[in-house]
Amino acid sequence: MSALRDACREAGLKHLDLAVFAYGGVTSETMHCVAGEYADALAAGVAVTLRSDHHGDALVSRARSAAFSAFVDASSSVADVLFMLDRDIVFRPGDLLHTAARA
Repeated sequence: MSALRDACREAGLKHLDLAVFAYGGVTSETMHCVAGEYADALAAGVAVTLRSDHHGDALVSRARSAAFSAFVDASSSVADVLFMLDRDIVFRPGDLLHTAARA
Protein backbone atom coordinates (compact mmCIF):
# COMPACT_ATOMS: atom_id res chain seq x y z
CA MET A 1 0.00 0.00 0.00
CA SER A 2 2.85 2.40 0.73
CA ALA A 3 3.98 2.20 -2.91
CA LEU A 4 0.49 3.20 -4.06
CA ARG A 5 0.33 6.01 -1.50
CA ASP A 6 3.76 7.24 -2.63
CA ALA A 7 2.73 7.13 -6.31
CA CYS A 8 -0.41 9.17 -5.57
CA ARG A 9 1.55 11.73 -3.56
CA GLU A 10 4.27 11.98 -6.20
CA ALA A 11 1.65 12.57 -8.89
CA GLY A 12 -0.20 15.10 -6.74
CA LEU A 13 -3.39 13.03 -6.85
CA LYS A 14 -5.68 14.28 -4.11
CA HIS A 15 -9.18 13.73 -5.46
CA LEU A 16 -10.59 11.25 -7.96
CA ASP A 17 -14.00 11.53 -9.61
CA LEU A 18 -15.30 8.05 -10.43
CA ALA A 19 -18.19 8.02 -12.91
CA VAL A 20 -19.99 4.68 -13.10
CA PHE A 21 -22.26 4.15 -16.10
CA ALA A 22 -24.92 1.80 -14.91
CA TYR A 23 -27.87 1.69 -17.25
CA GLY A 24 -29.66 -1.47 -16.16
CA GLY A 25 -27.72 -1.75 -12.90
CA VAL A 26 -24.17 -2.40 -11.75
CA THR A 27 -22.80 -5.90 -11.29
CA SER A 28 -21.99 -6.97 -7.76
CA GLU A 29 -18.43 -7.73 -8.85
CA THR A 30 -17.95 -4.15 -10.03
CA MET A 31 -19.36 -2.74 -6.79
CA HIS A 32 -17.06 -5.03 -4.81
CA CYS A 33 -14.10 -3.60 -6.76
CA VAL A 34 -15.31 -0.01 -6.25
CA ALA A 35 -15.63 -0.60 -2.50
CA GLY A 36 -12.07 -1.96 -2.39
CA GLU A 37 -10.84 1.05 -4.33
CA TYR A 38 -12.50 3.38 -1.80
CA ALA A 39 -10.61 1.63 0.99
CA ASP A 40 -7.31 1.91 -0.90
CA ALA A 41 -7.99 5.57 -1.68
CA LEU A 42 -8.68 6.30 1.98
CA ALA A 43 -5.41 4.61 2.97
CA ALA A 44 -3.55 6.59 0.27
CA GLY A 45 -5.08 9.90 1.34
CA VAL A 46 -7.06 10.35 -1.89
CA ALA A 47 -10.66 11.54 -1.79
CA VAL A 48 -13.09 9.79 -4.15
CA THR A 49 -16.38 11.16 -5.43
CA LEU A 50 -18.68 8.58 -6.98
CA ARG A 51 -20.72 10.02 -9.84
CA SER A 52 -23.69 8.01 -10.96
CA ASP A 53 -26.00 10.86 -11.85
CA HIS A 54 -26.19 9.74 -15.50
CA HIS A 55 -26.91 6.08 -14.75
CA GLY A 56 -30.35 6.09 -16.38
CA ASP A 57 -29.17 7.07 -19.85
CA ALA A 58 -29.09 4.14 -22.26
CA LEU A 59 -26.92 6.06 -24.73
CA VAL A 60 -23.46 5.64 -23.21
CA SER A 61 -21.81 8.30 -25.38
CA ARG A 62 -24.31 10.90 -24.17
CA ALA A 63 -23.89 9.81 -20.55
CA ARG A 64 -20.08 10.02 -20.88
CA SER A 65 -20.36 13.48 -22.42
CA ALA A 66 -22.62 14.69 -19.60
CA ALA A 67 -20.25 13.26 -16.97
CA PHE A 68 -17.27 14.96 -18.58
CA SER A 69 -19.15 18.26 -18.82
CA ALA A 70 -19.97 18.03 -15.11
CA PHE A 71 -16.33 17.24 -14.36
CA VAL A 72 -14.93 20.29 -16.17
CA ASP A 73 -17.53 22.59 -14.64
CA ALA A 74 -15.52 24.23 -11.88
CA SER A 75 -18.56 24.54 -9.64
CA SER A 76 -19.25 20.79 -9.55
CA SER A 77 -15.81 19.19 -9.33
CA VAL A 78 -12.60 19.74 -7.43
CA ALA A 79 -11.12 16.42 -8.56
CA ASP A 80 -7.78 16.00 -10.28
CA VAL A 81 -8.84 13.08 -12.48
CA LEU A 82 -12.10 11.76 -13.92
CA PHE A 83 -12.21 7.97 -14.28
CA MET A 84 -15.11 6.53 -16.27
CA LEU A 85 -16.13 2.99 -15.43
CA ASP A 86 -18.68 0.77 -17.13
CA ARG A 87 -21.18 -1.24 -15.12
CA ASP A 88 -19.50 -4.62 -15.61
CA ILE A 89 -15.77 -3.89 -15.29
CA VAL A 90 -13.76 -5.85 -12.72
CA PHE A 91 -10.31 -4.79 -11.53
CA ARG A 92 -7.79 -5.39 -8.77
CA PRO A 93 -7.66 -3.13 -5.72
CA GLY A 94 -5.44 -0.14 -6.44
CA ASP A 95 -5.73 -0.37 -10.22
CA LEU A 96 -7.85 2.78 -10.60
CA LEU A 97 -5.66 4.82 -8.29
CA HIS A 98 -2.52 3.59 -10.00
CA THR A 99 -3.94 4.52 -13.41
CA ALA A 100 -5.21 7.90 -12.18
CA ALA A 101 -1.81 8.71 -10.68
CA ARG A 102 -0.26 8.18 -14.10
CA ALA A 103 -2.77 10.47 -15.87
